[in-house]
Amino acid sequence: MSRFALAIAAVTAVSLAFAGVAGASLPRPKTTRIVPLSSIAGVKLGMTASRVKAQWRVAGQCSGSGEQVCLWNDGPYERASVRFRKGKVVQVGIGGQTAACTINPFVFPTLKAWRTSSGLGLLSSRADVAAKLPGVTGNGSEAVPFQVRRKAGGKTVRFALNTGALTSGGFGPGCGDHGPPADPFKDTVTSLTLAYFP
Repeated sequence: MSRFALAIAAVTAVSLAFAGVAGASLPRPKTTRIVPLSSIAGVKLGMTASRVKAQWRVAGQCSGSGEQVCLWNDGPYERASVRFRKGKVVQVGIGGQTAACTINPFVFPTLKAWRTSSGLGLLSSRADVAAKLPGVTGNGSEAVPFQVRRKAGGKTVRFALNTGALTSGGFGPGCGDHGPPADPFKDTVTSLTLAYFP
């Protein structure tokens, strides 16, 4: 598994752990504009925690030392996360998840308003991503997300979009013999991330 995939998995795991934490409400950003390879709702790579808080106007629920992950959520279905390394943002993302055995018809009532100038964001279709994100590669899966990259200050910056339902630990006990239900979001963006890569 790549370092980027491991980073995404780590943020997802922490997000699930904090899904029900009180006081970690969703951000109220000054802007909801997403600028691929630059910022998500005003938060840029390299920002300090105080600047993130100034942009999003709500303190996140943070954990970790050295590398710290801060989360903002609305129950289990919408979340924003920021990862800090040495006090600076190295990753910012938004997305959601579904329950373990059912695909909930979550529609991101708040975060779906966070969009690029061309209208891309959560719930965008695969076709929209391919048409509206210049230079995009990948297919939107967790293993091969839609992505664009650029070099900045000796680092590679990556903007990635994933499609399909996110689950709280997979389809486990309680699903019976039915197995996982059909995924109504398999062709729809359910998470996006801006990060240094790898």
